[in-house]
Amino acid sequence: MKTSLIENLIDRFLTGLQNNQLTDSEASLYLLNALMANFNETNVTQFLVSNVKKLLDTDFLSAILPNVDQPQFQYFIQTSIQFLSSIDWFYKSNTEYLPKILHFLFSCMFQSKYQLSSSKAIALICDDCRSDLDQFLPNFEEVINEMVNSVEVEPLIRERIINSYASIIQGVKDPFIQGENLIKILNLIDGKAYQVVAELNNANGNSGSDTNPDRITTLVNKSQ
Repeated sequence: MKTSLIENLIDRFLTGLQNNQLTDSEASLYLLNALMANFNETNVTQFLVSNVKKLLDTDFLSAILPNVDQPQFQYFIQTSIQFLSSIDWFYKSNTEYLPKILHFLFSCMFQSKYQLSSSKAIALICDDCRSDLDQFLPNFEEVINEMVNSVEVEPLIRERIINSYASIIQGVKDPFIQGENLIKILNLIDGKAYQVVAELNNANGNSGSDTNPDRITTLVNKSQ
């Protein structure tokens, strides 16, 4: 029953895409999220893996990406991000899909309304597939600069992205490249942490200063 329902929902999702009926596709993907959460690496079947591949092979992520800042696509994009989190069991044995998935998630990270959900998906992928992701270190550098320097980023999001970057560095086999990237992130965090602490010391009750205690704690802890 569950497998036939999954197949039916994927077919409805694809039909909605072909007919440009995004509401129908989003509803099908939303239901798929709930079903996918029942699976893990121990109970997943080849049938399920094949159907997830069938969905991802449509390249729908690339199709909706140009509209990431358009309000009418908000629910579809949010549901797509949640779907990518719900299939964390899929990535280890299907690493060929990681480039397009991470490209989509990194692009969503620069939209504040998607940062919480996309950072969760990125963290799950990096924890499971760290040894296959060293090619994405430059992408992380760009995102981390935004995460560390922006006052508006929530501490949880900042922590997830820094931890994801650290996970990939752990999986790098070349000690020179590993050390080079560690120095980059430590210098960035230390520099910003000292700057924030200095601003706090000089604030003297100035509420306009960047003195968010959660941000200070996150930066200082990650630099240790």
